[in-house]
Amino acid sequence: MLRGGTIEQHSPIEMVRNVMVGTWAEYVRNGWHVVTCPLFTVMEKVCQPGPAVFPLVPWEQTFVDIVFDGGSEQKLIKPGQQTLDIERACFIRIVQFGQGDK
Repeated sequence: MLRGGTIEQHSPIEMVRNVMVGTWAEYVRNGWHVVTCPLFTVMEKVCQPGPAVFPLVPWEQTFVDIVFDGGSEQKLIKPGQQTLDIERACFIRIVQFGQGDK
């Protein structure tokens, strides 16, 4: 699989197919919207205060984006971390490169 490439208006269709090849999935798991493709995985949810249990266990260190009424912040999550304590109602999004273990 080609792991990257520049697709332009006149790119050959084979180049587009090579960049997009692989399994793409979109589903909801425990209220989380999850999108996976060969290059990245996105998990997002509107959360209430308390522990937020991730739909997939993070396989690499990354940030979680937290957006709440009046501001936003980022928190570090580590490989294997399964929950995040939420202090106020917010929207959270986690983006990880690759697909990890489902």
